Amino acid sequence: MSELRYWIWLSTLTNVRPRSKRLLVERLGGVREAFFARDEDYRELGFLSDEEREALGIKRLSGVNEVLRQVESETETRM
Repeated sequence: MSELRYWIWLSTLTNVRPRSKRLLVERLGGVREAFFARDEDYRELGFLSDEEREALGIKRLSGVNEVLRQVESETETRM
């Protein structure tokens, strides 16, 4: 799976502060690692709120797939 999917997943999490997203990627070594991290991993970081950890625990990519379909559709109509 492309890293783009993980970036879309992270960027669409509205309950996670932008600063937390940046630190998460930096401290875990990448956006893919942030996606596959466990709650214990998030807790050890020490800067995420309970609400942020809960949001990060939702590992659904269905919304990501919808975003990619919309982008693909927009791209096709512009060509």
